[in-house]
Amino acid sequence: MTHVEELSSEELFQYAQKKQEQEMEQKRREAQDKIDETRQAIRDLKKEHKRQQKELAKEQRKQMRALEKEQQDELSSLEKRLADQEEVLGIRKKAAKSKAASGTRKQGPRGISTAIMNELQPGEEYTVSQIREKLQGSGHEDTPHLSQTLSYLKRQGRLESPSRGVYTPAG
Repeated sequence: MTHVEELSSEELFQYAQKKQEQEMEQKRREAQDKIDETRQAIRDLKKEHKRQQKELAKEQRKQMRALEKEQQDELSSLEKRLADQEEVLGIRKKAAKSKAASGTRKQGPRGISTAIMNELQPGEEYTVSQIREKLQGSGHEDTPHLSQTLSYLKRQGRLESPSRGVYTPAG
């Protein structure tokens, strides 16, 4: 390194400019590093928020299923108690034969929904065509509105869809 006393005024000016440019470049790199760190922190935070939201949604679906089961059990218990009380008094009404019981109606979405849930293995992912093949293999040849039924099961929290047209059992 040269001594400042040995430099001419023009060389000293150039040296000062070069030093200033180096300092500016260093500040720019430091600022860019801080920007990159902040952007990474934002990405990490968004990823964590998304994970937390998925976890919360999963827990809510689980709680919803438990609540629905509890409510159904309560309702069934009360209906059974009512039927028993009516039978004791001899006023039990003859159960009306439903369309499904009379055989005039095909197996509806509830039957297909149950069949779908029985066919799918937890932890596995299935496309719509794979689900249709599994249903046909188990005797459900007629699967109209399969996509709508899968959407219904997804809304009910019984299925999850990690990507478009791909389904996996929830839980």
